[in-house]
Amino acid sequence: MACGANVTAFDDPLHNSLQLRFRLPLQPSAPTSRASRPANAELIEAHTVYSLGRAKVAAEAEAARAELEQARTVSGLTEARYTLAIDTQRLLAKAFALGELDLTARLRAENERFEAELQFTRAKLEAARAISRLNQALEHLP
Repeated sequence: MACGANVTAFDDPLHNSLQLRFRLPLQPSAPTSRASRPANAELIEAHTVYSLGRAKVAAEAEAARAELEQARTVSGLTEARYTLAIDTQRLLAKAFALGELDLTARLRAENERFEAELQFTRAKLEAARAISRLNQALEHLP
């Protein structure tokens, strides 16, 4: 080798090492924790408001579903009544034409058919309203 110059061996421990230092604070410092307290409180409040809002929407949707089911049941029953009233009115009209029934009974049957038709129409409208309320509760656009 050359005479006495700066020759370093690769197995020298000082040249084959790297030293890194870092600090991780395990507890937040006092100024940082004081500054983040309002933000944490707002975050907790926002989560609470969000949870309450979701619960309210779910309750409204469930009530609207129950109302829709009831409206559909009533609509089905009034439709059956209307169908029976039509059949009864036809039979009584035939009996009136044959002279076996008086005018009062025939008019009573026609009034019954009219009332059944009115209730059926109202029940269909109420079912449509219940569908609309359910869509509103589920926040669907019209």
